Amino acid sequence: MILLFIIFLFGVLGWIFERKMNPEVFRPSSKGLWDGIWWSAVTLTTVGYGDKAPVAKLGKATALILMFGGLLFISGLAASIASSLTVKQLTGNPDGFNEFKDRTLGTVDKSGTEDFLLEHFFKDVKTYSNVSLGLEELDKGEIEAFLYDDQF
Repeated sequence: MILLFIIFLFGVLGWIFERKMNPEVFRPSSKGLWDGIWWSAVTLTTVGYGDKAPVAKLGKATALILMFGGLLFISGLAASIASSLTVKQLTGNPDGFNEFKDRTLGTVDKSGTEDFLLEHFFKDVKTYSNVSLGLEELDKGEIEAFLYDDQF
């Protein structure tokens, strides 16, 4: 629903800003509203057919906000879905998640992953100042798995 709202909002804004300066692309009639929504959906999804492009300053500013905001929103949505599927898979398989509780695990010091592991009673957690050091220890066989979820 949020995605549809964003497409609709920026489509209307794009149409409002472009209909007078760019009437051949963003028609001034109610059909032009569909032009704006189409442009917004194509821009947000980074398809970019090139059939519609803003020329007005406010239209270009709207497009920039839509492109960068859309990039962040879509990537956040994809990350959220992937994370949910991973957690569901790990917790849905009793052996998949719990089998690591008695193993030697590595993670980055003072990270959300370290907090998670300690809160969920993982017994042998070694921490490292960065991912590279942890992966080196994994290669050497000093730890059995390395877990880390980088959040920005």
